Amino acid sequence: MKQLFYLIITSLILFSCTQSTKKFKDGTEYKIISDGKGQKIVNGNFIEVEILKKYKDSVLYNSREIMPQFGLYDTAQFPPLFKEIFKNIRVGDSVFTRNLVDSIYKESMPPFAKKGEYETTTYKFINAFTTKEQTDSAYNKWLPIAKERTAKKQKELIVKELKTNEPQLKADDKILSDYIAAHQLTAVKAPWGTYVVITTPGTGENLNDSSIAVVNYTGRTLVDSVFDSNTDIKFGHRQPINVDLSQVGSVILGWTDGLKQMKKGSKGKFFIPSSLGYGKTGSGDKIKPNENLIFDIEVTDVLTPAQYQAKQLEQQQKMMEMQQKMQQQMQQRRPDSSAK
Repeated sequence: MKQLFYLIITSLILFSCTQSTKKFKDGTEYKIISDGKGQKIVNGNFIEVEILKKYKDSVLYNSREIMPQFGLYDTAQFPPLFKEIFKNIRVGDSVFTRNLVDSIYKESMPPFAKKGEYETTTYKFINAFTTKEQTDSAYNKWLPIAKERTAKKQKELIVKELKTNEPQLKADDKILSDYIAAHQLTAVKAPWGTYVVITTPGTGENLNDSSIAVVNYTGRTLVDSVFDSNTDIKFGHRQPINVDLSQVGSVILGWTDGLKQMKKGSKGKFFIPSSLGYGKTGSGDKIKPNENLIFDIEVTDVLTPAQYQAKQLEQQQKMMEMQQKMQQQMQQRRPDSSAK
């Protein structure tokens, strides 16, 4: 958290109702907007800050789209210019800065930037905390919001990407729908294009963005060549996997698409178009480029985020206990060094 904040502080630039614009020798300009009433931020405080970074009229980064940044306020760690800029900051203050892209990107100019143009950054200091516990509490309240916002943005990007792959999706859809018809299967088409055949309905509500699905699977190609499984001992990982549906991209998109058609206890098959699988590159020797896939899927359990976290803590505790037990056994087996 601290490193992220300082990375942003170092790489961005810093314009008051109470101050005029100031300019440093290197061309950095800044302005502090303050009413002078907020709590003064001092070294050792932890801060909550919103950051907006722009190049001309284009937004490069906006923390308000996800969540504020949190970090330790320690001017000793700031670059020299920022020690001056941030030395009298209060809660509620805004700092506006701008700098030539020439000085920001000295070694490699990004394609969107041109020499002589400016990047600007606005910092809004929302809060200051005196303890890490207060900071962690505020940070943790933001996490579910950030998770939801991030997932939404990822889905928007996926839909956009799928539109660019529309010709391949159409070709795959024809292959999959013909296969399903030929095998006289009853399938439901999920929103992104995965066909789902349910053989055991399961109970309760369908999985959603906040569900963690505990899954057994076997994956094969349409020519029935099995490439992976967590139920077959020969693949060496015979245990269910946990799929957090809020983490788009943690598994192939066809799984995210298909699992939301299932419930706790559901069994079935996913018919996944290549664009929702391993795409144009394929995977290793077993999955060719643009290859459609079939997965046998069983949802053995569905966990809430709280249940999943508790389960992880329980597993960590068991592992620690096993390690301690092994260490004790090793110590008991060692010969007594004091024996003569």
